[in-house]
Amino acid sequence: PRVAHLAQRARHVYLKTLSLRDTLTAFLRDFGSRAGLDVLRLFLVGENTGIKPVFAGWDRVAPEDPEPVHEVFRRLMQDDPQAAVVGDGPIRLPDELSGCFLRLEAGRYRFYFLGAAAARSGRSDTGLLLHACLRQLAMLLDETAPLLPRIEGVLQQKETTQLLLRVMALGELEQFRRDLPALLQDFLHVESVAYYFYQPDTQRLCRHAFAGSFGEMLPDRETCNLDTYTWLTRCAKSGHTLLKTDLSAGERTQVTDNGLFASVLYYPVDTGEAARDVILVADTRRDRVTFQHVQRLNQIQPFLTQAIHNNRLYSGIQRHLYVDFDTNLPNRRGFEEALQACLERSKRVGDSFTVIMASLDRPDRINLRPHGDSPRAFLLKICAFFQKQLPPQATLAYSGEFKFLCLLPRYEMEPSLELARRLCLQARETLRDAENRPTFSLGISCFPINGMSLDDLILSAEQAMTMSRFQGGDTASLMGSQLIKKLALNVFSQFMGQGTLRTGPEVVDGVLQKITDRREVDESLTTVEMINSLAEAIDAKDHYTSNHTLETSILAVALGRLMVLDDESLERLRIAAKLHDIGKIGVPEHILLKQGKLTADEEQVMRRHAEIGARILRPISSLRHIAVIVEHHHERWDGSGYPHGLRGEEIPIESRILAVIDAYHAMISHRTYREGQTLEFALGEIRRGAGSQFDPRVTELFNQMMAERRELGAMAPFADWPLRPDQPPM
Repeated sequence: PRVAHLAQRARHVYLKTLSLRDTLTAFLRDFGSRAGLDVLRLFLVGENTGIKPVFAGWDRVAPEDPEPVHEVFRRLMQDDPQAAVVGDGPIRLPDELSGCFLRLEAGRYRFYFLGAAAARSGRSDTGLLLHACLRQLAMLLDETAPLLPRIEGVLQQKETTQLLLRVMALGELEQFRRDLPALLQDFLHVESVAYYFYQPDTQRLCRHAFAGSFGEMLPDRETCNLDTYTWLTRCAKSGHTLLKTDLSAGERTQVTDNGLFASVLYYPVDTGEAARDVILVADTRRDRVTFQHVQRLNQIQPFLTQAIHNNRLYSGIQRHLYVDFDTNLPNRRGFEEALQACLERSKRVGDSFTVIMASLDRPDRINLRPHGDSPRAFLLKICAFFQKQLPPQATLAYSGEFKFLCLLPRYEMEPSLELARRLCLQARETLRDAENRPTFSLGISCFPINGMSLDDLILSAEQAMTMSRFQGGDTASLMGSQLIKKLALNVFSQFMGQGTLRTGPEVVDGVLQKITDRREVDESLTTVEMINSLAEAIDAKDHYTSNHTLETSILAVALGRLMVLDDESLERLRIAAKLHDIGKIGVPEHILLKQGKLTADEEQVMRRHAEIGARILRPISSLRHIAVIVEHHHERWDGSGYPHGLRGEEIPIESRILAVIDAYHAMISHRTYREGQTLEFALGEIRRGAGSQFDPRVTELFNQMMAERRELGAMAPFADWPLRPDQPPM
């Protein structure tokens, strides 16, 4: 009954899996459990049966190193005794195991068996039981032997079908080249597979991907010059299959991928190019890569060629979806993809970036005769101009009708303005010819000032570009500041949980609490966004200084450059100018919004905003150096300022610059109880304050800078009006 039960279970496993190895493994597990054995090994050899030799093993407890048992089993099979005792005699097993080795003949099959267990724990009738079971297995194999070729054919066809379904599902050429080696490794049952594809522009073969136990030894995207003579290049150029089942030491030098390979196959894949793609199939063991692998690849080769053709068509369709055909630049959809990726990154790391939209002024008046009456030739000339003028990290796109989009990662407002001005100037000089003098209208939008979403940023740039066109073209414009302020009010009010923004001492405590709650992530965009929004919101609440922070920041950085400050100081100055009035959040609304001159007591309350601003910024580690500048921007050169009465060079240089710019802008700004002063009056007052209120050197350079800008008049409307190309850089 025991023999019948074991044979029946083995038959069931064989007919279910059609795998002789799985069947023998299942048999050893059942036999070991019934016979009380812990370690079992079985090797099957069939003579004139069409069955390949099969090895199977089972351990009750998986050993850390099975090699000692394997070594004993191999030595016993080489000696080929009929039976041998293992463990108690000269043949030793690890872990104090003991057992026996048996060679059994059953029909046309020879079985080599090794069974062992802990000392004296096995059954005494193990040999008889094993012999009876193996005879039943031999009878099962004889019954199914005529069906084996058909069974193997069905299995191979099933594997081929599964492979082709997975290959056809690889919709992109990049994905096809990346995933094919792993699929072929499973399909061919070999150690290593690599895929080389031909690059027509460089005439090189590039190993795009690889898979296998030796894959980690192969550098990614390794390239090979087609002019070198190796088996790889020979296969790619001739289109002939190259199979070596047993490489000699000299032949291994021809295998550039891995000198350990003992059998290799180079298989060409025709893609319609001057050279073929190549599939490398390799194994470190001899005779493991054979002609059967060539036959299996021949079965799928037409499908691989068709898959490559389909992927190229798909890539072409994808390219036309995201790339403009005439200019080979990203189109509007491609630009939006790049903008969305930049937006997500900037929200994650807290960077700024700028979008510039440019439109050719009056394209209908362009005479195309100098360009061979070809609109495309003129268009390509414009593309070459923009590509030369823009920084390397910029993304340039063409949206049709001579309109261009540009994405500038990590660009703040001021350098973007300088770049836009330079584009306007250079376009007139570079693109002009005997018949034409092309000019452009540019619109600028900056994240996060002009919006926090893709649609908001593009709309802002388009509105600014339209403003430039209404001004007659040949200009660069910013988005209207009132929309910026409205956005800032909404962002900060939502952050503070207020329906509308309120100011006063009690609000400062709420802001500080919000900052404290985010102390661990004070470098995140959430905090930066909150502080920027607070500065813009204060600017919006205090309508006497509608664009105060933006214009102060631009002038302060321009003056800082004139004073040859280093880049780190300029960045501190830019941020401090943006945030210098942030402390007004702590000023009661009846004082902040008073439509008239402040009383002495109210003036004292208003003066506290510098200290409050520093108090808000100081808990944020990345803004502590900014807090010092903000706190002292109302100190005076003679020591009569506030809040600490510092004098001379005790005052930070950034605060001294900010004091001049802040005073100048306050004088030219309109108040409800007075008109803004003229540029000449404001500059005269600044000169008179040199040595008492202001640093004399800063005052001298400021007047020098403003003398070059006299033709601009007052600077107050700067953020709402175009930047003329003849305007000096801000």
